[in-house]
Amino acid sequence: MLAVLFILVAFVPVLPVSAEGVWETLFAGEDHQVNSVAVDANNVIWLGMDHGVLGFNPKDASKTMSYSDGVAFTAIAIDRDNVKWFGTDSKGVFSYDGKTWKKYTTENGLVHNDIHQIIIDKDNVKWFGTGGGISSFNGAAWKTYIPENQDRAYDGNSVTGITVDADGVVWCTLIYNNGIFSFDGVNWKRHHREGLYSNGVTSIAADANNKKWFGTAESGVAVFDNITWMGPIAMQFGDSQPGDPLHWHGLAGANVRSIVVDQNNIVWFGTKTGVSSFDGKTWEIYTTEDGLVGNDVKQIFVDKNNVKWFLTDRGVSSFNDRADYPMNVDEEENNLPYPINIRGNFPNPFNPTTTIEFSVGRESLATLAVYNLAGQKVRTLINGERLTAGVHSVVWDGKDEAGKAVSSGTYLCRIMAGNFVSVNKMTLLR
Repeated sequence: MLAVLFILVAFVPVLPVSAEGVWETLFAGEDHQVNSVAVDANNVIWLGMDHGVLGFNPKDASKTMSYSDGVAFTAIAIDRDNVKWFGTDSKGVFSYDGKTWKKYTTENGLVHNDIHQIIIDKDNVKWFGTGGGISSFNGAAWKTYIPENQDRAYDGNSVTGITVDADGVVWCTLIYNNGIFSFDGVNWKRHHREGLYSNGVTSIAADANNKKWFGTAESGVAVFDNITWMGPIAMQFGDSQPGDPLHWHGLAGANVRSIVVDQNNIVWFGTKTGVSSFDGKTWEIYTTEDGLVGNDVKQIFVDKNNVKWFLTDRGVSSFNDRADYPMNVDEEENNLPYPINIRGNFPNPFNPTTTIEFSVGRESLATLAVYNLAGQKVRTLINGERLTAGVHSVVWDGKDEAGKAVSSGTYLCRIMAGNFVSVNKMTLLR
Protein backbone atom coordinates (compact mmCIF):
# COMPACT_ATOMS: atom_id res chain seq x y z
CA MET A 1 0.00 0.00 0.00
CA LEU A 2 1.50 3.30 -1.06
CA ALA A 3 1.46 6.05 1.55
CA VAL A 4 1.64 9.79 1.10
CA LEU A 5 5.10 11.26 1.61
CA PHE A 6 5.45 14.99 2.27
CA ILE A 7 8.64 16.56 0.92
CA LEU A 8 9.54 20.22 0.71
CA VAL A 9 10.74 21.17 -2.76
CA ALA A 10 11.90 24.57 -3.95
CA PHE A 11 12.12 25.42 -7.64
CA VAL A 12 14.66 28.15 -8.28
CA PRO A 13 13.68 29.88 -11.52
CA VAL A 14 16.39 30.31 -14.10
CA LEU A 15 20.00 30.16 -13.09
CA PRO A 16 21.46 31.86 -16.18
CA VAL A 17 25.09 31.19 -16.74
CA SER A 18 26.06 29.85 -20.13
CA ALA A 19 25.96 32.00 -23.26
CA GLU A 20 24.79 28.83 -25.01
CA GLY A 21 21.72 28.15 -22.92
CA VAL A 22 19.82 28.60 -19.69
CA TRP A 23 20.36 26.72 -16.43
CA GLU A 24 17.65 26.09 -13.87
CA THR A 25 18.11 24.52 -10.47
CA LEU A 26 15.76 22.29 -8.52
CA PHE A 27 16.46 21.72 -4.82
CA ALA A 28 14.98 18.84 -2.85
CA GLY A 29 14.62 18.88 0.93
CA GLU A 30 17.95 18.52 2.70
CA ASP A 31 16.80 15.46 4.62
CA HIS A 32 15.93 13.48 1.51
CA GLN A 33 18.41 11.89 -0.89
CA VAL A 34 17.47 12.20 -4.58
CA ASN A 35 18.47 9.05 -6.47
CA SER A 36 16.85 9.48 -9.89
CA VAL A 37 15.07 12.05 -12.04
CA ALA A 38 12.88 12.12 -15.16
CA VAL A 39 10.38 14.47 -16.83
CA ASP A 40 7.20 13.12 -18.41
CA ALA A 41 5.20 14.25 -21.45
CA ASN A 42 3.18 16.68 -19.31
CA ASN A 43 6.39 18.32 -18.03
CA VAL A 44 5.87 16.80 -14.60
CA ILE A 45 9.23 16.36 -12.87
CA TRP A 46 9.64 13.01 -11.10
CA LEU A 47 12.20 12.45 -8.37
CA GLY A 48 13.16 9.09 -6.90
CA MET A 49 13.89 9.60 -3.20
CA ASP A 50 15.29 7.45 -0.41
CA HIS A 51 11.78 6.69 0.88
CA GLY A 52 9.47 7.31 -2.03
CA VAL A 53 8.80 9.06 -5.33
CA LEU A 54 7.74 12.65 -5.91
CA GLY A 55 6.09 14.08 -9.02
CA PHE A 56 5.29 17.75 -9.42
CA ASN A 57 4.72 20.47 -12.01
CA PRO A 58 6.67 23.58 -10.96
CA LYS A 59 4.02 25.78 -12.63
CA ASP A 60 1.11 24.23 -10.75
CA ALA A 61 1.73 23.22 -7.13
CA SER A 62 -1.73 21.64 -6.93
CA LYS A 63 -0.51 18.80 -9.15
CA THR A 64 2.20 17.64 -6.75
CA MET A 65 2.07 13.89 -6.05
CA SER A 66 4.11 12.05 -3.44
CA TYR A 67 4.11 8.32 -2.69
CA SER A 68 6.18 5.96 -0.61
CA ASP A 69 6.63 2.25 -0.29
CA GLY A 70 9.34 2.49 2.36
CA VAL A 71 12.26 1.85 -0.01
CA ALA A 72 14.67 3.90 -2.08
CA PHE A 73 13.50 4.63 -5.64
CA THR A 74 16.68 4.21 -7.68
CA ALA A 75 15.66 4.55 -11.35
CA ILE A 76 12.96 6.26 -13.42
CA ALA A 77 11.97 6.01 -17.09
CA ILE A 78 9.00 7.35 -19.09
CA ASP A 79 7.65 5.16 -21.87
CA ARG A 80 6.04 6.22 -25.16
CA ASP A 81 2.56 6.10 -23.60
CA ASN A 82 3.72 8.47 -20.83
CA VAL A 83 3.59 5.65 -18.28
CA LYS A 84 6.13 6.19 -15.53
CA TRP A 85 8.36 3.28 -14.47
CA PHE A 86 10.14 3.36 -11.14
CA GLY A 87 12.85 0.99 -9.95
CA THR A 88 13.58 0.40 -6.27
CA ASP A 89 16.54 -0.98 -4.35
CA SER A 90 14.74 -4.06 -3.01
CA LYS A 91 11.03 -4.15 -3.92
CA GLY A 92 11.06 -4.40 -7.69
CA VAL A 93 9.35 -2.03 -10.12
CA PHE A 94 6.36 0.31 -9.90
CA SER A 95 4.44 1.75 -12.86
CA TYR A 96 2.07 4.70 -12.86
CA ASP A 97 -0.16 5.64 -15.82
CA GLY A 98 -1.60 8.77 -14.23
CA LYS A 99 -4.41 6.88 -12.49
CA THR A 100 -3.22 3.50 -11.30
CA TRP A 101 -0.08 2.27 -9.57
CA LYS A 102 1.13 -1.28 -10.29
CA LYS A 103 3.92 -3.25 -8.68
CA TYR A 104 6.10 -5.92 -10.31
CA THR A 105 8.54 -8.23 -8.53
CA THR A 106 10.22 -11.59 -9.05
CA GLU A 107 6.80 -13.12 -8.53
CA ASN A 108 5.66 -11.49 -11.77
CA GLY A 109 8.75 -12.43 -13.79
CA LEU A 110 11.34 -9.80 -12.85
CA VAL A 111 14.75 -11.47 -12.53
CA HIS A 112 15.75 -9.51 -9.40
CA ASN A 113 14.06 -6.93 -7.17
CA ASP A 114 17.09 -4.60 -6.95
CA ILE A 115 16.77 -2.23 -9.94
CA HIS A 116 19.77 -0.19 -11.13
CA GLN A 117 18.59 1.24 -14.47
CA ILE A 118 15.51 1.32 -16.72
CA ILE A 119 15.49 2.14 -20.43
CA ILE A 120 12.74 2.19 -23.07
CA ASP A 121 13.57 1.00 -26.60
CA LYS A 122 12.10 2.17 -29.92
CA ASP A 123 9.37 -0.51 -29.69
CA ASN A 124 8.33 0.70 -26.23
CA VAL A 125 9.76 -2.40 -24.56
CA LYS A 126 10.96 -1.75 -21.03
CA TRP A 127 14.44 -3.03 -20.08
CA PHE A 128 15.54 -3.35 -16.47
CA GLY A 129 19.13 -3.67 -15.35
CA THR A 130 19.01 -5.41 -11.97
CA GLY A 131 21.17 -6.96 -9.28
CA GLY A 132 20.81 -10.35 -10.95
CA GLY A 133 20.69 -9.79 -14.70
CA ILE A 134 18.34 -8.15 -17.19
CA SER A 135 14.56 -8.32 -17.54
CA SER A 136 12.37 -6.94 -20.32
CA PHE A 137 8.63 -6.27 -20.35
CA ASN A 138 6.64 -5.57 -23.52
CA GLY A 139 3.41 -4.79 -21.69
CA ALA A 140 2.21 -8.37 -21.76
CA ALA A 141 5.10 -10.73 -21.01
CA TRP A 142 8.35 -10.69 -19.05
CA LYS A 143 11.64 -12.13 -20.30
CA THR A 144 14.87 -12.70 -18.40
CA TYR A 145 18.42 -12.50 -19.72
CA ILE A 146 21.39 -13.65 -17.64
CA PRO A 147 24.84 -13.39 -19.27
CA GLU A 148 26.22 -16.29 -17.21
CA ASN A 149 24.16 -18.67 -19.37
CA GLN A 150 26.79 -18.06 -22.05
CA ASP A 151 29.91 -16.96 -20.17
CA ARG A 152 30.95 -17.56 -16.57
CA ALA A 153 34.23 -15.63 -16.73
CA TYR A 154 33.20 -13.11 -14.10
CA ASP A 155 31.84 -13.05 -10.57
CA GLY A 156 28.28 -11.79 -10.81
CA ASN A 157 25.34 -10.50 -12.81
CA SER A 158 24.72 -7.14 -11.11
CA VAL A 159 24.12 -4.70 -13.97
CA THR A 160 25.56 -1.18 -13.69
CA GLY A 161 24.39 0.05 -17.09
CA ILE A 162 22.16 -1.05 -19.97
CA THR A 163 21.30 0.27 -23.43
CA VAL A 164 19.80 -0.94 -26.70
CA ASP A 165 21.62 0.16 -29.83
CA ALA A 166 20.28 1.04 -33.32
CA ASP A 167 20.44 -2.62 -34.38
CA GLY A 168 18.36 -3.74 -31.42
CA VAL A 169 21.36 -5.29 -29.70
CA VAL A 170 21.22 -5.13 -25.92
CA TRP A 171 24.41 -4.00 -24.21
CA CYS A 172 25.04 -4.22 -20.50
CA THR A 173 27.87 -3.52 -18.11
CA LEU A 174 28.38 -5.55 -14.98
CA ILE A 175 29.61 -4.47 -11.61
CA TYR A 176 32.95 -6.26 -11.86
CA ASN A 177 35.96 -5.23 -13.95
CA ASN A 178 35.66 -5.48 -17.73
CA GLY A 179 32.12 -6.79 -17.51
CA ILE A 180 30.77 -5.73 -20.92
CA PHE A 181 28.29 -8.01 -22.68
CA SER A 182 26.04 -7.74 -25.73
CA PHE A 183 23.00 -9.82 -26.66
CA ASP A 184 21.71 -9.98 -30.23
CA GLY A 185 18.53 -11.85 -29.37
CA VAL A 186 20.18 -15.26 -29.67
CA ASN A 187 23.69 -15.22 -28.25
CA TRP A 188 25.61 -13.39 -25.55
CA LYS A 189 29.04 -12.02 -26.37
CA ARG A 190 31.63 -10.79 -23.92
CA HIS A 191 33.73 -7.74 -24.88
CA HIS A 192 37.05 -7.30 -23.18
CA ARG A 193 40.17 -5.23 -23.73
CA GLU A 194 42.99 -5.94 -21.31
CA GLY A 195 44.06 -2.94 -19.23
CA LEU A 196 41.39 -0.57 -20.56
CA TYR A 197 39.62 -0.07 -17.25
CA SER A 198 41.19 0.41 -13.87
CA ASN A 199 38.13 -0.08 -11.71
CA GLY A 200 35.18 -1.37 -13.68
CA VAL A 201 32.59 -0.02 -16.09
CA THR A 202 29.98 2.28 -14.57
CA SER A 203 27.75 3.44 -17.44
CA ILE A 204 26.92 2.94 -21.10
CA ALA A 205 25.11 4.71 -23.96
CA ALA A 206 24.74 4.25 -27.73
CA ASP A 207 24.80 7.28 -30.05
CA ALA A 208 23.08 7.91 -33.40
CA ASN A 209 26.09 6.48 -35.25
CA ASN A 210 25.70 3.26 -33.26
CA LYS A 211 28.91 3.85 -31.33
CA LYS A 212 28.86 2.57 -27.77
CA TRP A 213 30.29 4.81 -25.05
CA PHE A 214 31.48 3.26 -21.79
CA GLY A 215 32.20 5.21 -18.64
CA THR A 216 34.65 3.90 -16.07
CA ALA A 217 35.29 4.58 -12.41
CA GLU A 218 38.83 5.91 -12.83
CA SER A 219 39.90 5.78 -16.49
CA GLY A 220 37.53 8.11 -18.28
CA VAL A 221 35.57 6.88 -21.30
CA ALA A 222 36.06 4.22 -23.97
CA VAL A 223 34.29 3.98 -27.35
CA PHE A 224 33.45 0.94 -29.46
CA ASP A 225 32.31 1.42 -33.09
CA ASN A 226 31.49 -2.30 -33.50
CA ILE A 227 34.93 -2.91 -35.00
CA THR A 228 37.53 -0.94 -33.07
CA TRP A 229 37.96 0.03 -29.43
CA MET A 230 39.16 3.54 -28.65
CA GLY A 231 40.05 4.60 -25.17
CA PRO A 232 40.31 5.63 -22.59
CA ILE A 233 39.14 8.95 -24.02
CA ALA A 234 40.94 10.70 -21.20
CA MET A 235 44.11 9.85 -23.12
CA GLN A 236 42.82 10.29 -26.68
CA PHE A 237 41.34 13.75 -27.20
CA GLY A 238 42.67 17.28 -26.71
CA ASP A 239 45.48 18.70 -24.64
CA SER A 240 46.01 18.03 -20.96
CA GLN A 241 45.73 20.77 -18.39
CA PRO A 242 48.89 20.72 -16.24
CA GLY A 243 48.25 20.47 -12.53
CA ASP A 244 44.67 19.29 -12.91
CA PRO A 245 44.64 15.62 -13.96
CA LEU A 246 40.88 15.28 -13.46
CA HIS A 247 40.33 17.58 -16.46
CA TRP A 248 42.24 15.40 -18.87
CA HIS A 249 41.40 16.02 -22.48
CA GLY A 250 37.85 17.28 -22.32
CA LEU A 251 36.39 15.21 -19.51
CA ALA A 252 35.43 17.05 -16.35
CA GLY A 253 36.68 14.05 -14.40
CA ALA A 254 38.02 10.53 -14.88
CA ASN A 255 35.28 9.05 -12.67
CA VAL A 256 32.27 8.82 -15.02
CA ARG A 257 28.92 7.98 -13.41
CA SER A 258 26.41 8.56 -16.24
CA ILE A 259 26.39 8.87 -20.04
CA VAL A 260 23.47 9.96 -22.25
CA VAL A 261 23.09 11.01 -25.87
CA ASP A 262 20.77 13.93 -26.62
CA GLN A 263 18.55 14.53 -29.64
CA ASN A 264 21.37 16.32 -31.48
CA ASN A 265 23.68 13.31 -31.00
CA ILE A 266 25.75 15.19 -28.45
CA VAL A 267 27.15 12.85 -25.80
CA TRP A 268 26.93 14.04 -22.18
CA PHE A 269 29.07 12.68 -19.36
CA GLY A 270 28.33 13.07 -15.66
CA THR A 271 31.43 12.76 -13.51
CA LYS A 272 32.35 13.21 -9.88
CA THR A 273 33.76 16.66 -10.71
CA GLY A 274 31.33 18.13 -13.25
CA VAL A 275 29.71 17.56 -16.65
CA SER A 276 31.26 17.23 -20.09
CA SER A 277 29.67 17.19 -23.54
CA PHE A 278 31.17 16.03 -26.85
CA ASP A 279 29.64 16.77 -30.27
CA GLY A 280 32.15 14.68 -32.22
CA LYS A 281 34.67 17.50 -32.49
CA THR A 282 34.57 19.75 -29.46
CA TRP A 283 34.50 19.08 -25.72
CA GLU A 284 32.73 21.39 -23.29
CA ILE A 285 32.96 21.29 -19.49
CA TYR A 286 30.28 22.58 -17.07
CA THR A 287 30.68 22.97 -13.31
CA THR A 288 29.10 25.00 -10.53
CA GLU A 289 30.85 28.04 -11.98
CA ASP A 290 28.66 27.68 -15.08
CA GLY A 291 25.35 26.96 -13.36
CA LEU A 292 25.46 23.31 -12.30
CA VAL A 293 24.09 23.06 -8.75
CA GLY A 294 26.68 20.47 -7.68
CA ASN A 295 29.78 19.01 -9.32
CA ASP A 296 29.25 15.44 -8.12
CA VAL A 297 26.93 14.26 -10.92
CA LYS A 298 25.22 10.92 -10.41
CA GLN A 299 22.71 10.78 -13.27
CA ILE A 300 21.77 12.62 -16.49
CA PHE A 301 18.36 12.55 -18.15
CA VAL A 302 17.26 14.08 -21.50
CA ASP A 303 13.58 15.00 -21.77
CA LYS A 304 11.31 15.25 -24.82
CA ASN A 305 12.31 18.91 -25.33
CA ASN A 306 16.01 17.95 -25.36
CA VAL A 307 16.53 19.63 -22.00
CA LYS A 308 19.32 17.98 -20.03
CA TRP A 309 18.67 17.19 -16.35
CA PHE A 310 21.57 16.58 -13.97
CA LEU A 311 21.16 14.82 -10.64
CA THR A 312 23.95 15.94 -8.32
CA ASP A 313 24.95 15.72 -4.68
CA ARG A 314 23.38 19.14 -4.05
CA GLY A 315 20.17 18.92 -6.04
CA VAL A 316 18.99 18.77 -9.64
CA SER A 317 19.92 21.17 -12.44
CA SER A 318 18.55 21.44 -15.97
CA PHE A 319 20.21 22.91 -19.04
CA ASN A 320 18.28 24.19 -22.07
CA ASP A 321 20.49 24.80 -25.08
CA ARG A 322 19.84 27.96 -27.07
CA ALA A 323 19.20 25.84 -30.16
CA ASP A 324 16.32 24.19 -28.32
CA TYR A 325 14.47 27.39 -27.35
CA PRO A 326 11.02 27.57 -28.97
CA MET A 327 10.51 30.33 -31.51
CA ASN A 328 7.45 32.52 -31.50
CA VAL A 329 5.24 31.82 -34.49
CA ASP A 330 5.62 35.29 -35.98
CA GLU A 331 9.40 35.14 -35.58
CA GLU A 332 9.55 31.77 -37.28
CA GLU A 333 7.31 32.84 -40.17
CA ASN A 334 9.30 36.02 -40.78
CA ASN A 335 12.65 34.21 -40.44
CA LEU A 336 13.85 36.91 -38.08
CA PRO A 337 17.32 36.74 -36.55
CA TYR A 338 18.00 35.85 -32.92
CA PRO A 339 16.30 38.81 -31.23
CA ILE A 340 18.69 39.59 -28.35
CA ASN A 341 22.36 39.20 -27.61
CA ILE A 342 24.66 40.50 -24.87
CA ARG A 343 27.71 41.89 -26.64
CA GLY A 344 29.73 42.13 -23.44
CA ASN A 345 30.43 44.43 -20.52
CA PHE A 346 33.17 47.01 -20.44
CA PRO A 347 35.44 47.05 -18.56
CA ASN A 348 35.62 43.45 -17.44
CA PRO A 349 36.94 42.88 -14.78
CA PHE A 350 35.60 46.13 -13.32
CA ASN A 351 35.54 48.27 -10.16
CA PRO A 352 33.09 49.65 -9.26
CA THR A 353 30.98 50.15 -12.42
CA THR A 354 30.65 48.48 -15.78
CA THR A 355 28.62 49.15 -18.94
CA ILE A 356 26.62 46.19 -20.29
CA GLU A 357 26.04 46.41 -24.04
CA PHE A 358 23.41 44.34 -25.82
CA SER A 359 21.57 44.24 -29.12
CA VAL A 360 17.85 43.76 -29.81
CA GLY A 361 16.85 42.32 -33.21
CA ARG A 362 13.33 43.73 -33.11
CA GLU A 363 11.20 45.86 -30.83
CA SER A 364 10.53 43.76 -27.74
CA LEU A 365 9.70 43.74 -24.07
CA ALA A 366 12.90 42.92 -22.24
CA THR A 367 14.14 42.23 -18.72
CA LEU A 368 17.78 42.46 -17.72
CA ALA A 369 19.06 41.39 -14.30
CA VAL A 370 22.27 40.48 -12.49
CA TYR A 371 22.61 37.19 -10.58
CA ASN A 372 25.28 35.70 -8.36
CA LEU A 373 26.65 32.19 -8.91
CA ALA A 374 24.14 30.74 -6.43
CA GLY A 375 21.34 31.78 -8.78
CA GLN A 376 20.13 34.60 -6.52
CA LYS A 377 19.01 37.81 -8.19
CA VAL A 378 21.25 40.71 -7.15
CA ARG A 379 19.85 43.61 -9.14
CA THR A 380 17.23 44.25 -11.82
CA LEU A 381 18.50 46.80 -14.31
CA ILE A 382 15.70 46.66 -16.89
CA ASN A 383 12.27 45.47 -15.83
CA GLY A 384 9.91 44.61 -18.69
CA GLU A 385 10.69 47.71 -20.72
CA ARG A 386 9.86 47.97 -24.43
CA LEU A 387 13.12 48.39 -26.32
CA THR A 388 13.55 49.38 -29.95
CA ALA A 389 15.64 47.32 -32.35
CA GLY A 390 19.33 48.14 -32.22
CA VAL A 391 22.20 48.38 -29.74
CA HIS A 392 21.53 49.41 -26.14
CA SER A 393 23.59 49.74 -22.97
CA VAL A 394 23.01 49.93 -19.24
CA VAL A 395 25.38 50.65 -16.36
CA TRP A 396 25.69 48.51 -13.25
CA ASP A 397 27.30 50.22 -10.31
CA GLY A 398 28.15 47.03 -8.42
CA LYS A 399 25.28 47.45 -5.95
CA ASP A 400 22.30 45.29 -5.06
CA GLU A 401 18.61 46.26 -4.95
CA ALA A 402 19.08 47.86 -1.53
CA GLY A 403 21.92 50.05 -2.78
CA LYS A 404 24.57 48.05 -0.90
CA ALA A 405 27.89 47.39 -2.61
CA VAL A 406 28.30 43.69 -3.40
CA SER A 407 31.50 41.77 -2.78
CA SER A 408 34.15 40.82 -5.30
CA GLY A 409 33.38 37.81 -7.46
CA THR A 410 31.80 36.55 -10.67
CA TYR A 411 28.29 37.73 -11.53
CA LEU A 412 25.93 36.80 -14.33
CA CYS A 413 24.04 39.27 -16.46
CA ARG A 414 20.92 37.86 -18.11
CA ILE A 415 18.57 39.47 -20.60
CA MET A 416 15.30 37.89 -21.70
CA ALA A 417 12.91 38.91 -24.48
CA GLY A 418 10.03 36.57 -25.30
CA ASN A 419 11.39 33.02 -25.39
CA PHE A 420 14.97 34.12 -25.97
CA VAL A 421 17.71 34.51 -23.40
CA SER A 422 21.31 35.72 -23.51
CA VAL A 423 23.79 35.71 -20.63
CA ASN A 424 27.23 37.07 -19.87
CA LYS A 425 29.78 36.60 -17.08
CA MET A 426 31.14 39.67 -15.30
CA THR A 427 33.95 39.89 -12.75
CA LEU A 428 33.96 42.50 -10.00
CA LEU A 429 37.32 43.17 -8.33
CA ARG A 430 37.31 45.46 -5.32
